[in-house]
Amino acid sequence: MESFAPSVIANTGRRVKGAEHTEEMIKISRSLGLFVNTDMMVGLPRQDAGIFMEDINRIGSMLPDQVTIYPFMTLRGLRATEPGMSPREQFLLIEQAGKALAQRGYERKAVWTFAFSDDVYDSSRDELTEDYAGFGPSAFSTYGTWKVVNPELDAYVKSMGQGQRVGFVASKGRASDGWRRFARMIYDLRLNGSDLPFGIRLFTGVLRLCGHGKRGMLTRKGVMFAHEISKTVVESLPFPLQNPGCVENYDEYLSYKEDGEVKRDSMSET
Repeated sequence: MESFAPSVIANTGRRVKGAEHTEEMIKISRSLGLFVNTDMMVGLPRQDAGIFMEDINRIGSMLPDQVTIYPFMTLRGLRATEPGMSPREQFLLIEQAGKALAQRGYERKAVWTFAFSDDVYDSSRDELTEDYAGFGPSAFSTYGTWKVVNPELDAYVKSMGQGQRVGFVASKGRASDGWRRFARMIYDLRLNGSDLPFGIRLFTGVLRLCGHGKRGMLTRKGVMFAHEISKTVVESLPFPLQNPGCVENYDEYLSYKEDGEVKRDSMSET
């Protein structure tokens, strides 16, 4: 949903049917035995602290299995809308939202995830350490030493309409995998990582000395660091518009965008 406030959600280009519709969908889904996660967002344009906490209290009253709260993301290379508040304000509000959700019985499972049980859905977390296949526009996949990203919606629809599967290809190595594991550890609010590469273990030691961790877990100061690290990881994913330097077939992407149509030889097939 991101937000229930009409004045906020209208700026995202999305249309919603309102909180009543969402509540009914949650009830139906849970009656069918489905696990229900709801994504909310903080920092959207025209969203202040009061509006955000109204959203959190409303979604909390609907009792989905899980509430995931994302800060506003700024993707490089995109004509982005300015966020409604600074990153630090967003992080502090996520902490405040966590306290409000805890009063309803939710437990914090990761930096942005709050759930009733240990049965947690969190693709952002799993993608940091596991190979996975993503389906649909802008979806990410990893396998071995490769990362592949599907094109954005308009390009994806055009390519599928012509019977083609196109994607942006980037390589990844051991160093990248090591830092992905580090990001996963931080996302889980932990700071131990005895099995990480030496350089990363050394860095975690510096974090502990700086007061970010204690007894293998992040301190309150460390949690704020986890917000920043997690946000940075998402904002630097290898989508060509925001991070062209790591995409091996970026020139083909530009050629496609300039032509305005998908050509069979103009992009790498996945």
